[in-house]
Amino acid sequence: MKKKLFSLLLAGALVLGMLTSAFADEISDLESENEYTEQQLLDLKSSISDIENQKADLLGDIDEKEKELVLTLAAISTLTEQVDIKNQDLAQTTKDLKTAKEDESTQYEAMKKRIQYLYETGGDAGWAVILLEDLSITDFLNRAEYTQQMYDYDRRCLEEYASTVERVSTLKEQEETEKTDLERMLTNQEEQQTYLEEQLTLLRAESDDYEKQLAEATATADAYVTLINEQNSMIQELLAEQERQRAAQEEANRIAEEQAAAAEEAARAAEEAEAAAQAADEAARAQAEADAEAARAAAEAAAADAQYAAAEAERARQEEEALAAALQQDTGTEEVQQDNPVNTEEPQEVQTEAPYVPEQPQISIPSGYPNVDRAAAWIGVAEYSYGACSPGVFDCSGFVSYCVTGGYTRVGTAYSFMTGFPQVSDPIPGDIASNGGHCGIYIGNGMMIHCADYGIGVIVGPVADNMIFTRY
Repeated sequence: MKKKLFSLLLAGALVLGMLTSAFADEISDLESENEYTEQQLLDLKSSISDIENQKADLLGDIDEKEKELVLTLAAISTLTEQVDIKNQDLAQTTKDLKTAKEDESTQYEAMKKRIQYLYETGGDAGWAVILLEDLSITDFLNRAEYTQQMYDYDRRCLEEYASTVERVSTLKEQEETEKTDLERMLTNQEEQQTYLEEQLTLLRAESDDYEKQLAEATATADAYVTLINEQNSMIQELLAEQERQRAAQEEANRIAEEQAAAAEEAARAAEEAEAAAQAADEAARAQAEADAEAARAAAEAAAADAQYAAAEAERARQEEEALAAALQQDTGTEEVQQDNPVNTEEPQEVQTEAPYVPEQPQISIPSGYPNVDRAAAWIGVAEYSYGACSPGVFDCSGFVSYCVTGGYTRVGTAYSFMTGFPQVSDPIPGDIASNGGHCGIYIGNGMMIHCADYGIGVIVGPVADNMIFTRY
């Protein structure tokens, strides 16, 4: 039965081990896949972060380009307005120059006519006439001054018109130069506009590509998250199933262990019954020996009584003969001598052999130790019987079992008390002293209380040199 239960326990352990190993392998594989998936998700998130950063940088570039384009368009608009204004100014300047040249020409012709009239009509004679005319000095000076004024006026007008023409001409050249510069700037700005629009087109296309990459990466990340959740769910299910299998197997093992313990208890009970039977046989044998010894002692006592009665009868006979001889002597008759002397010794009482009980040492037994207190209660009271463990009748290991458990259940033998419990190097009262063949309860000072042998029972005695101390 023990072998069968042990086999069942071993089979259950093997099954549990195989199930645990199988679940562990499957869980390990899933955890490895889960770890790989999570790493892929981390890499993808890093890639998404890079794409988002690149997109952010690109959007920043787009914003900068758009700002530049807006500034360029504003500059183009401003330059266009300035070119329009410059064209208007240039047209007005051209008109003013034309008018100035026309006025110059008109004034020049008028001046030439005045000078021609002055010199061609008057000539030197004209001046002579003026000089010869009977004019007052005042009139003469006035007329000469007038003539000089006319000359100066014409000269000044000529210079002014020449200056105006030169100024208008210079202004026209300046305005044409400014117009050329504005047109060149306008051309540059228009080229910059074209460049910026092309760059914006490229950047927006690249931004759209980043947006597409982000959408694809996000979808992949969502798929990874879903896969990770599924893997985690599978791992949790496997762990739960493993726990259920383990609990079921442990329950089966517990039942098997209980059955094994019950079988062991039954075997132990059978062993105890066998030991009790042996003890009963031994007790019967001892009782038979005791009865035989008692019968022998009774027979010896009866023989002694018979010998004593015979001696008494002989003594009485001798006394009677002596009395008769005395009476005969008193009457003159001869004294009759007896051949056999009278036995005057007392008959000896037949003694039975008593067991040897060692002299008990005069020591103080410590109190307060449960094992010692239980052991001391049986000193001189309990009897020895091999295999016994019952109130008042013990063998050495039965007595120790009673003391350490507080009951009448055997928990070990002298050998198991020596080898099956923790050894102590500094024993205290209540520890077990055993050498494998005999055991007792240690009380200190190298002494112990033990159930010694037949006819002796529980006594106090010294601890043998080869004994080992253990603690229950």
